[in-house]
Amino acid sequence: MLVQDQATWALQNKTCDEVSAQLNNPFVNNTLAQKVILDFQAELTRQGWPEAAKTVVAVRQPCVTFDINGTKYASYRVLVRFNSTTTTAVKDTMYLGAVSGPCVGGYNKTLYSNVAALFKDFKVSQNNANRQNVWNNGVPNWIEYAAPNMTVCQPKPSPSPSPSPVPVDSPSPSPVASPSPSPSPSPTPDPCPSNATLVNGTCTCNAGLLPSTNGTILISCTAGTTCPVAAPVAIKDQAGVTTGCITTTTPCPASNSLVFYSGSPSVRIECRNNPGGCNVPGFSIQVTNAAGVVTGCANTTSNDCPFVAFRTSAATGYTIAKCTDVTSCPVYSTALGGNTDYTVPLLPANAPLTAVPKACITVPVPGSQACPASATNPLLNYPVEIMFAEPTAPVCGSDATPCIGNRVVACYASGTDCPSTYALRVFTNTTSPQVAECRQLRTVCDLTAFGMGTGNPNGATYNLPVVNGVNVEGCMITGTTACPAAYPFPTQSSGGALTGCQKTPAPQGCTAGQIPLFSVNGTQTGCQPAGTICGPAFPVTIRETLLGQRVACAAAGIPQCPPGYSFPAYGVFSPSTTLTITNCFKDNLITSCSQVVISQADVQPGAGGAYSTSIISNTTGTAQLRGCVQSSANTCPSAAAFTYLTLTFAVGGASTTTIDRCVASSEVATCPADYPKPGFTKSALTACIKYVTFPAGGTLPGPTFLKCPSTYPIVITTSSDPTLAAGNTAGVDTVDKIVGCLSSSSTCWENSPSYSFTLINTGVTPAPLSFCVPSVGTATCAGYTPSAAFQNGLNLFRPDGLALVGCTSGGGTCPSLYSIYFRDVTANTVVRCQASVAGTCASVSNNVFPVEIRSGVNATLQGCQTQPSVCGANEVWVVDNGTTTAVRQCLSAGTTACSVSGFTFPLYSSAGVLERCMPNPQTTNCNGLALGSYTIEVFSATSGNLVAGCQAPNTANPLLTACPASAPQFYLVQGAPVGGQIPFTLSQCRPAGTACGAVDGTTTFSIPLMNVPQGVETTLGCLASSATTCPGATGTTLSALTTSPYYVPFFLLSSSPSGLAMCRQVPSAGFPSSGTTCATFLGALGATYPVATTSGVFLVGCGQTGSSFCTSGFVPVYNGATRTGCTVLPCSGLGGSPVTLYSAAGVAEGCGVDGTTCSTLSPYSTGVQIKNA
Repeated sequence: MLVQDQATWALQNKTCDEVSAQLNNPFVNNTLAQKVILDFQAELTRQGWPEAAKTVVAVRQPCVTFDINGTKYASYRVLVRFNSTTTTAVKDTMYLGAVSGPCVGGYNKTLYSNVAALFKDFKVSQNNANRQNVWNNGVPNWIEYAAPNMTVCQPKPSPSPSPSPVPVDSPSPSPVASPSPSPSPSPTPDPCPSNATLVNGTCTCNAGLLPSTNGTILISCTAGTTCPVAAPVAIKDQAGVTTGCITTTTPCPASNSLVFYSGSPSVRIECRNNPGGCNVPGFSIQVTNAAGVVTGCANTTSNDCPFVAFRTSAATGYTIAKCTDVTSCPVYSTALGGNTDYTVPLLPANAPLTAVPKACITVPVPGSQACPASATNPLLNYPVEIMFAEPTAPVCGSDATPCIGNRVVACYASGTDCPSTYALRVFTNTTSPQVAECRQLRTVCDLTAFGMGTGNPNGATYNLPVVNGVNVEGCMITGTTACPAAYPFPTQSSGGALTGCQKTPAPQGCTAGQIPLFSVNGTQTGCQPAGTICGPAFPVTIRETLLGQRVACAAAGIPQCPPGYSFPAYGVFSPSTTLTITNCFKDNLITSCSQVVISQADVQPGAGGAYSTSIISNTTGTAQLRGCVQSSANTCPSAAAFTYLTLTFAVGGASTTTIDRCVASSEVATCPADYPKPGFTKSALTACIKYVTFPAGGTLPGPTFLKCPSTYPIVITTSSDPTLAAGNTAGVDTVDKIVGCLSSSSTCWENSPSYSFTLINTGVTPAPLSFCVPSVGTATCAGYTPSAAFQNGLNLFRPDGLALVGCTSGGGTCPSLYSIYFRDVTANTVVRCQASVAGTCASVSNNVFPVEIRSGVNATLQGCQTQPSVCGANEVWVVDNGTTTAVRQCLSAGTTACSVSGFTFPLYSSAGVLERCMPNPQTTNCNGLALGSYTIEVFSATSGNLVAGCQAPNTANPLLTACPASAPQFYLVQGAPVGGQIPFTLSQCRPAGTACGAVDGTTTFSIPLMNVPQGVETTLGCLASSATTCPGATGTTLSALTTSPYYVPFFLLSSSPSGLAMCRQVPSAGFPSSGTTCATFLGALGATYPVATTSGVFLVGCGQTGSSFCTSGFVPVYNGATRTGCTVLPCSGLGGSPVTLYSAAGVAEGCGVDGTTCSTLSPYSTGVQIKNA
């Protein structure tokens, strides 16, 4: 359901302008709306409506100043809306919180904690709320502005007019579009809550309902016996019946002064009659004041107290004996009449020993002096013992001076440091040292288990010192291998064992003339010569003096300089451009950054030069130098990211930006008078800027150009026409019209409420200039009347496409800040731009630009366009199949993969370039109708028998078809001769490295197509096993296409079985000459295939001895009865007087070498010998 609440607050003795000035915020009404949103979201989340919390929006109204009887009131009001709930519980709770005490500023500051924080320095004198819809049949129905003249604050309705409010300017943007304020507020509803009646000026619940009050003010009446969230504390009678409810800040009435507590933390839940004791089942723990008087009862199962818990000893599980409102535990005393119970305080980490304890426990003496250490109960996890050990002079703990008594005097939570009176830190845990005990200081680490005495739970050998300068501040258990975080600098023995840890770096563990090397976390990892500059692995130089003495080197990226050398210098180490600590100087050495000039020869590349920019801190009221930044840096380091900038204009119009100082962001709330222009990143103030001329006092030739520093390039200006004069760089406006500057990550409509309209001058080089100007309410750039220069530019829209937020001065290309273009395909023009798209192209354009253009990298949206018949040049179509022209989406040119969900199947052009993406057909071939002309199968390494894509052939010349880069291995099938030439057809493409042997139906691709012999053996593709020749061999369609990727013409013939064994590429110079032996051309393969086949001029193939196979176009050659290879006809190419062999039909089908006789050649032995002349 859609839920609405309205609320209003008045601030006494303030005007609207005075509130804005005090908060340094011209948009307090915006900020209030944001705070109210946060408060509603918190309550929705608390009541179990997290999804509803995401829907909360607020409609803010202008601030109104009242002057009533000489007193000023700044009044604010706001409407809140949310949905996704099924009840009005949250609405009612927040209404009751805002309506309570309306005439005395009595709203619930717990429910409205963010509003209370905003108004903490003001007096909220009136407040009110209602649950009405702001629109009633189209008529504004706003709540009255809070002020003393509200109807609810009048003794009776008054006909006299209220003083006229004085509205102040209202910023344009808000969390939701703001309705116009009504001319006159609607009457306030009945001041009593629902189900209550005003009786003699007092709101009284109707019969049978439970009243909830905030002090004396009735805030709700509810059925049943359960108190509402807004007033959760129950008032109960002696019988335990709830008679009323109060808020958490309302005291219990005197008649019900016995307070019941429950939960952890322990909170008040009931006010009961005080019968003199805790007799209610489950609430038997007495809560007393310091005098021992019972004031309440605590729940026994909560194991917690509202004040200090007095707990028993470890023997009884530290159960709670009572809860007492005291600030310290009883004093331990063994004197007559003294006390030893509940004397040990449980204290939070780093609290003083005198702090109010969480609990007081009993630790009997003698006995183990261990503190509670629970891994599951934080109320009993205070494991660090503060140990009083005797004797104290000399200090005990060593074998020579053993302790004769131990008593724990306090227990601290983990992570604590030791208090000054027990300052020796005893570290356990050998790999991650933690303070386990604090005891009296000693000068050496000679603690032993025997010396520490009985009763000490940490008894062990602690012989490794932690040192600050020369003072021992702690002892680590023997065998420790790492340093504590506060003492990060290790000392080591000659064998590399840890011998101690120091607070500041020193050349411990290094020989004379060496300095230590430290990792990012402060661990010493080695040494280097002191006279050598810090190397690339440890480039940060830790310096004793400004220009000379190094004391250590550290790894790049250290988060801060070490103690004693805590003054940082921030620069860069090339080639990185990120500011990092490059040098650390000894404390109090640097008094001015003008001192810091570091020779490039003394540091790693990039880190040399002047470090003249100061890092300043003013937390003490006096400016203090905290570091220096390299002069060439154009930003401040993250540790002091707030920037003070000077933009200097030289005579002639050129400008330069310099960083004057860097400051921690938390230290700056407003810009000072000498740096008057604010710089914002999003809505956060991150810079202050001043403008000067050079030379000082120089006169510029014309008005100063409207410009901001390059790090804050968007100009916020009061000018509605920040155009440039033709042909020059002089502007038409002056610097006094600059309100501030925005970073490039900001937008006018989101981050500059009063100047929310964007103008981008695209006609300026080297980069367009962007401005935030006052909105004029136009829906198109053609209607931007203040400047004709922007009327023909591109429209800039919000991400949701619902509102115009700016214009450019020219068409064509969208500017970088609004890079997503909306293109009219018919006109081939871009008509609008957006910074992002909140939804889909169709949803933000009312389906006018439904087709999405995405890049191949992560399918990033680049633009939206009207429905085209085709995509743009080289763009990839996202379609339903391989034949349709109905484009769903276009991917940018150069896209190599189909990454659109549901359209992951690629279709490639004959050049192997991706041109379509469609739904995966889950098929084993590319023969389906839906695939159209994409008939060549493309497989991947993971697709198994299913095709991973399909490719179109080159119909004009099929053998110029190129497989995709992802599957470059080609699979060819030999066809029937056409015109005397044998053709080959590309059938499949597979990933590189795929072994031959794939089966497609009845075709097996078993013949490898390989690269030129004697190189790295590479399979280029595979040929169908039925082939009788190689692609490119004599008599094939490829013989003349030596540039084809499938030109693999050199054949190797096998003898068993006889046939084509392999095809090889030939060198770019062509076939080897006929005189070349197979061994020479094939190398190691020549021994397997020694029998040469020539074409008369060239060596065109080799075969195994005894092979009876010749490839198409070749005939066998005999020497006597021995078959010696293959050749082409006529036999005269063999040289000499060869013999031609004929079939019975008289067809030449073989050759015999010179000297061969027919009698030796069966079946030719009975024939007539015919020799070539």
